Amino acid sequence: AGLLLPFFQDATDIVRRNMRDDVAVVINLYYVQSVFTHAWPNFNWNLPAYRYPNIVYDYHVYTCFHDTDWMSLDQATGIVLEAYTAV
Repeated sequence: AGLLLPFFQDATDIVRRNMRDDVAVVINLYYVQSVFTHAWPNFNWNLPAYRYPNIVYDYHVYTCFHDTDWMSLDQATGIVLEAYTAV
């Protein structure tokens, strides 16, 4: 996530220069463990809404690749939903 942060910041700036603020910038999040340990803290703090408006996180869970020993799918999606509704 740290390596991708400058890319998403630059990409968002490019989109904003050429599109209206109501056009969403979508960041895809794939790997469950990485979402909670790397991506979410980096993106949430370093892409603040006042500076980078209308960013949407697409949390993509591929159940065929999901590591059920680490966390159940219900637990993983529940954490994300709680994080979004707490904002």
